Amino acid sequence: MFSGRNEFRRAVERAGFNGASMIFKLHTIQWNVPTPRYPFEAERDAGVRTAGLLARQTSEKLRAIQLAIEKSVRRYAKGDGFSIPKAAYVIAVTKT
Repeated sequence: MFSGRNEFRRAVERAGFNGASMIFKLHTIQWNVPTPRYPFEAERDAGVRTAGLLARQTSEKLRAIQLAIEKSVRRYAKGDGFSIPKAAYVIAVTKT
């Protein structure tokens, strides 16, 4: 929904905040996991929205999702685990 600074600025201004006061940063981390299956299990067992979505899948679709996630995670192999890059926008604004 928000692909960058300008979209965030417009959204906070529509919500009544001072867009000119906005501080906008991209925060990046590495999520270190032990196995390619770990992210799937974490979302299935402890996710909020994702767990509900996964619970509604057929066993065949759930298995396909699991395999796709495991395949994607394998490219992040590092040492004896996997280091997955993650990012989030962090913004701060003042109320107008």
